[in-house]
Amino acid sequence: VGSAGSLTAAIVTLVLAIGGNWTALALFGPMSFGAFFQGMSMPNGQAAVVSVFPQMAGSASGLGGFAQMGTAAVIAQIVGMLENGTPYPTVIAMTICATIAFLAILAAMRTRS
Repeated sequence: VGSAGSLTAAIVTLVLAIGGNWTALALFGPMSFGAFFQGMSMPNGQAAVVSVFPQMAGSASGLGGFAQMGTAAVIAQIVGMLENGTPYPTVIAMTICATIAFLAILAAMRTRS
């Protein structure tokens, strides 16, 4: 539910931006809901990371945090290099990342069953 909500919020933001609605409400409004849904999915992801090998929970937590922050740093750098005065690079990157997260949870759910 969390990943689906984040993806939906990113898609709504992308559609509004493509439609030329660049107001603060159009760009930040849907993403406020996206942040809410991320708050639902991120703790579950962190719990899953440390539950694979409970005896290595500390290392798994550190590696998971590094992966999260490292990915964010790379994406932020790429978006920063592509910025052109429009919201398109940011909104497209958010939609791509939300899509990848949604596909990852679908793959994880599939491997569990």
